[in-house]
Amino acid sequence: MAKLPARLSNQELAKLDEVAKAELPALPPSSKEHFARCWSFLDANLPRREVDDDTAKLRIGAYRRKLGHLPQAIVSHIADTALERCRWFPTIAELLSFAEEFERNDEAVVVKRKAEALARREREARFEEARRSLLAGTLDQASIDALPDRWRVIFETQGLLRKDRDCYTARPQHKPNPTESEEGIGGVLERMAKAFPSRREVA
Repeated sequence: MAKLPARLSNQELAKLDEVAKAELPALPPSSKEHFARCWSFLDANLPRREVDDDTAKLRIGAYRRKLGHLPQAIVSHIADTALERCRWFPTIAELLSFAEEFERNDEAVVVKRKAEALARREREARFEEARRSLLAGTLDQASIDALPDRWRVIFETQGLLRKDRDCYTARPQHKPNPTESEEGIGGVLERMAKAFPSRREVA
């Protein structure tokens, strides 16, 4: 994936969404040679009950029928897992359970995860920009109408938007005047006391 700028255009975001939502390509199947190598690997390292040649052929045939359809990466995974966990040659059921634990981490998965992360980062940045603009009272109605529905619901619960029927509009935000900002709460209380004298002072 090419290096992307810190912020993304709508076109770049749409491309990331396309990559993130695309189906992963199928893993390449295991060849007969690869399956045989994994079988020999297990056979050389894990003890099993000795059988005659005909029974041995039937056994490996059964394993191949049940496991040979698996992708090469999964066949390698179950062989490695069996060597780590098993004291005896594993059954077909055990190997199938190891196959269920397999998690892909190939290049296609890495690219997909990166696309998801970049798209999420861009949306979080856009959400925060919209929130700050609403707080500042600078987000126009057209921009509010273009916000995702989920964002508008969130902003409504945060007191930044209000809903009238199906229309969301900006809720006016309190902006402290410069005098309040400079003098602090103590000064504000003092001015209020002067503006509204007590009954004793009036008398």
